[in-house]
Amino acid sequence: MSGKTIHFLRTPYGKLILALGFMVLSWLFLLLHFSSDMKNLLPSAESVEKMQEEVRREKKEFETQDAKKRAADALKKQYDARLNEFWQEEKDGDVELGLRQLVEDAARTKDVKLDSLGSVRTSKINNELYFAELDVTLTGELSLIATFLAAVKETTPVVYWKRADIRPWMMRGGQNQRNNQPQPKSTVNNQPARTTNTAAPQTETTAGLRFSGTIRVICYAEKEDEE
Repeated sequence: MSGKTIHFLRTPYGKLILALGFMVLSWLFLLLHFSSDMKNLLPSAESVEKMQEEVRREKKEFETQDAKKRAADALKKQYDARLNEFWQEEKDGDVELGLRQLVEDAARTKDVKLDSLGSVRTSKINNELYFAELDVTLTGELSLIATFLAAVKETTPVVYWKRADIRPWMMRGGQNQRNNQPQPKSTVNNQPARTTNTAAPQTETTAGLRFSGTIRVICYAEKEDEE
């Protein structure tokens, strides 16, 4: 190396050129050494396509799960709204006593006398809900049965008919009027004995209807908190 070159490198300008040269050589060394890793900094077209496909799959899964959640929320909202129609023990009391009283009161408001009223039966639906059912029978004209059915429909909590059957029924004289006025007492014993062989008059019968059905109510019993 000549003396002029050595003198030049000792100057500030020469030192700067020498430092820049070493820096360029370092960059070239690093570029050659990490060239394989640098290729990964820019994804290939295949990698981009795979990533886009993954995004589309995740988006579709999210939309599916979101639709299920919205459907479940709507069902839960509907269930909570229907609870107001159910028999609730805390508010309405023991259904095995209260349901009979509810039906009796409904009939009494319309001056309807029931033939029979069974015992309340219960059956479990799940941990919170169960059915309560009650058998009812009534004999009379169609208008009387319709009046009773309308009275039951107006009750609260809401009750439903699990089973209802109406069929023709021959009623003895006076049976059809028992929901209105009692029949006068018979005066047969006050009449003189018959001396002829004329047949005695048959007991008067009238055509009516007999209604029998099973009332059902859905009951709600709040679950106790587990300790």
